[in-house]
Amino acid sequence: MRSLLIVLMILILLVVLWQIARALLLRAKCLEDEEIYLFIKGRFENNSAVQRRIASHLGTCEKCREQMRMIQFGKELDEHLVEKNEPI
Repeated sequence: MRSLLIVLMILILLVVLWQIARALLLRAKCLEDEEIYLFIKGRFENNSAVQRRIASHLGTCEKCREQMRMIQFGKELDEHLVEKNEPI
């Protein structure tokens, strides 16, 4: 019984270490602006590996969340701009 408890504790520890390492790796490589833009526009299939990776990264990286806000804000401004050759 004691050895089973030790094995269970080791497995739990390995899972926790895996989650920490995964979070660190996802945080290490920030997203490209194009990835963020496509994510905002919903261009990735629901629950696809790419969408899950981006969502997971955005959940842990303040820098990329801020970049996403900037892209969203810029997109909103861009929709109200008038082309130079268009009549007003």
